[in-house]
Amino acid sequence: MIDARRGATPAAFLLSFAVLVAVAGGAGAEARSTALPGTPQGWLERMSQALHSRSFEGTFVYLHSGQIETMRIVHEAQADGGERERVLALNGPARQIIRDDQEIICILPDRKLVVVEKRRPHLPFPIIVPIDTARLRPYYTFRMFGHHRVAGRTAQAIAILPRDRYRYGYHLYMDEVTGLPLESVVLNERGRRVEQILFTSFKVVDHIPPRELKPELMAGKGFTFYRQEDDENPGVPGTNHWVLGPLPAGFAQIMYTRRRLPGSRNPVQHLVLSDGLASVSV
Repeated sequence: MIDARRGATPAAFLLSFAVLVAVAGGAGAEARSTALPGTPQGWLERMSQALHSRSFEGTFVYLHSGQIETMRIVHEAQADGGERERVLALNGPARQIIRDDQEIICILPDRKLVVVEKRRPHLPFPIIVPIDTARLRPYYTFRMFGHHRVAGRTAQAIAILPRDRYRYGYHLYMDEVTGLPLESVVLNERGRRVEQILFTSFKVVDHIPPRELKPELMAGKGFTFYRQEDDENPGVPGTNHWVLGPLPAGFAQIMYTRRRLPGSRNPVQHLVLSDGLASVSV
């Protein structure tokens, strides 16, 4: 069973926004639409398009390993196709991420640390966004299973179920009016919940005030600023020294980076494998 966020700590979950690529969203952004409206695949494509064209704000909870993390998100889709976003942790240690089309800034006041990275090809989003369903079809089945209410809104439910024992299953709930994702549930081989992301409040807006996208947590005296250097940019598959054994069908390396983490003298290698939906990060 493979899932990129399983067992993540609160800090690791927030940092994953800055470190992990949005695997499915990135693959789907360039895939041509072949799905019929009203089908599971059609709903998933609609969801991906809405994430890049709608502005919204809300609060969501992330349930995993007996823990509950609460986050506030403000997302702006700009007229020129750009996107800006702010994610703020509402419980536990104060932490925040600011993103635009150029960079991602992660502020961790409890560690007196600010991490600045170049933006990945596509903005991540807390809910998994599978789009290239043609690629996923050999490994998953897709079906609709009714309507539910999430954050006071009617949502269409989609089940994505694995055909083998190497993958988790997923339940996704999309806003019926806008197509935006409101909830996701990751299921193990017994159909039990492994983790869940659930919006408790959600609002689609036409305009995001600039102040809503500015940091609420300001870095001050004594903070360490870490910026990814140009020679630490993500490499292409095959440029690293890792030797991978046989992978489950459909999985491939989609990202490799080599960088120095804050407080570390030695570089760290980061490898991400994915089938277009599930991913594993090493």
